[in-house]
Amino acid sequence: MTLVKEKIKLIYIPYLKIGLGFIAVYTFLNWILFVKFQLFPKIDNITQIAIPIFLPVIPLLIWLRPRIKLLKLKSRFKNGDWVAFYFFCAWIGLVFPAIKAQDIMIEATGKLTHLENINSIGNVEPAKFYTLQKCYIDKKDMGMYYHEFVTEARYKSPSNTVIRINIVIPILAEISDTVNKACNAWIGIMYNKPFWGVLKGKELEDERKAFVEESQKDFESRNIQELIYLDRVGKNYQMDEFREAIKRSKKTSLSAANIFTAVNAPFESRYTYDLKWFLVIFCIGCGAWFGLILIPPFDEHKLQQFKAKHDHSE
Repeated sequence: MTLVKEKIKLIYIPYLKIGLGFIAVYTFLNWILFVKFQLFPKIDNITQIAIPIFLPVIPLLIWLRPRIKLLKLKSRFKNGDWVAFYFFCAWIGLVFPAIKAQDIMIEATGKLTHLENINSIGNVEPAKFYTLQKCYIDKKDMGMYYHEFVTEARYKSPSNTVIRINIVIPILAEISDTVNKACNAWIGIMYNKPFWGVLKGKELEDERKAFVEESQKDFESRNIQELIYLDRVGKNYQMDEFREAIKRSKKTSLSAANIFTAVNAPFESRYTYDLKWFLVIFCIGCGAWFGLILIPPFDEHKLQQFKAKHDHSE
């Protein structure tokens, strides 16, 4: 029991402090610098994904890695280093909650603007969310961008085939606007299906056909006209692919086209789903880390050196 308490004190609690501290500080800075005051251009692939992936390495290297070395780990195993493996697990445990926290922040702090119709969008400050008093969703003039690609194989993970369909639908003020050739607001719908391994020949053709039919059936059954609010698409790969779909529509788009997803759920529940997943992912990561540090014993020599150093510094 004393050994477990020692591990909790020296390794587990510092891990929790690093994780919660990093998530809280970075989320706050992201909101202040990129969302609230917009001091720098906001690119979602960077601020929402890339930075939360790479930045946790710094505090983990400074404050956690020396504590991982207190465990009596074999210097190496067949394909690597146990210390590096433990460090990797600690990093993974922080990355996914950190990314999810950015989504929650954007959804929780996003401004909701009420418009009479979509033509009024240029008369107000840009917002994350919009409601429309009236609108007409023109599914007949949709644009579609279909593409398939093979993901890069990494480490022991094989390459996978991904098929993706991006659909954009013009948002109009009323049905009479269907005669207009230009449109400045669109609803985007993405259908995405990954397949394990690289598909070729007849197998790829069969999966492609089934996916297209499934996506078409879902699209035709959607009553997008009953949307509750619009959620602006960020500057990420989705935005790029929706723009490709706009190019294939019968209508032309303004250079600064507004692209949204249509949400048919109460605005108050916009981040409930992500919050639940954040808690689940974070708890799983913390639980896994606790289990990992229980397995090996302490290296008594390193432990005594560590305690002596910290007792002296205090």
